[in-house]
Amino acid sequence: MMTQESPPLDPATPGTMPVLQKGMKHVSVRRSEVVFVGIPTYDQRVSAGTMMAVLVGGRNVRCVVQYGNASLLAHNFNILLSAALNLRWQVGLTHFLLLHADVVPHGERWLETMLDEMERHHVQVLSAVIPIKDHRGLTSTALDTSGLKDVEPWRCRRLTLTECDKLPVTFDGREAAAGIDLWPKHLEPVLLVNTGLMLIDLRAKWVDDVCFTVRDQIGRNAEDRRTAYCEPEDWGFSRWLHSRCIPYKATRCVAVGHAGNAFYESGHVWGTDEIDPTFLEDVDRLAIPKKE
Repeated sequence: MMTQESPPLDPATPGTMPVLQKGMKHVSVRRSEVVFVGIPTYDQRVSAGTMMAVLVGGRNVRCVVQYGNASLLAHNFNILLSAALNLRWQVGLTHFLLLHADVVPHGERWLETMLDEMERHHVQVLSAVIPIKDHRGLTSTALDTSGLKDVEPWRCRRLTLTECDKLPVTFDGREAAAGIDLWPKHLEPVLLVNTGLMLIDLRAKWVDDVCFTVRDQIGRNAEDRRTAYCEPEDWGFSRWLHSRCIPYKATRCVAVGHAGNAFYESGHVWGTDEIDPTFLEDVDRLAIPKKE
């Protein structure tokens, strides 16, 4: 495993990357927040769109920017979070932002928008809805279905862009379950958010206890065949938040592009699937009734 960290940039200077801002108009910073922007990558590469978004979105917010280069995803997140926690009191950090190297937030004030939305909804974690990089229109925002009878470990229902479009711009698990079809009435709606563009309030006491981790398991499926199961670090973190009654939500207040073989946008509805096909398998097997 290879690990590398960049030196953090000085938050005292307005903007996020002072060296790259030569020649740009000076912008007076009036906001009180100081944000640590952590960009995890595994191959030293960061999307040009991601870096431009950091430059543009951070002009009115004091930021520290650091990238982490490591082949283990959760370890990379922990490297960046540890760096933020170590700098928290030294430079007065108020927030930690995880921004994946292939995620491009849109809008000149996207960071301010997320900070304002977090305050408006009184949450301590806010995560942007981001499409998965394929043709189906699925997102990495989901609802936990592991409580259903005879389902795989860590089973979930991924929300589609079609479903998200029917929900409030910023929503929690109960609001998501109330706005979609085929949600089992007896099942507690635990929201699972992603880390692609995630804002965390560092002033909360619980941040000292956070550790991102990926859990793996080999079990037997319904056909009694051995199968590998995995709980990714973002959904594990979401379950951790829920278990501690920490307020968190998902949001579409900032549209993003997910850079891959194509550019997968969250700002409009697209995709072949209106409902997660793996959840439809559970619907048929468990005879979950449709909403009246």
